[in-house]
Amino acid sequence: MSENDGMPALGAAEVIIHHLRMDRCPACQRYGLRPGPRGGAAQNLICDGCGARWNVAPPRYIMFAERIG
Repeated sequence: MSENDGMPALGAAEVIIHHLRMDRCPACQRYGLRPGPRGGAAQNLICDGCGARWNVAPPRYIMFAERIG
């Protein structure tokens, strides 16, 4: 557990997913992700601030995420 906030320490993947679930870009920390192309169980999200693109699955409750651009 972290001494600062009482929350357990998260790995890099969990931090990325946590930010994306909050509609926040893991790259630039800005809010405002817009949906991009979608296929199967995956959805692309694009940051309006820095242009980073993320592939997430499933779109509503993100369990997997990877940066694609």
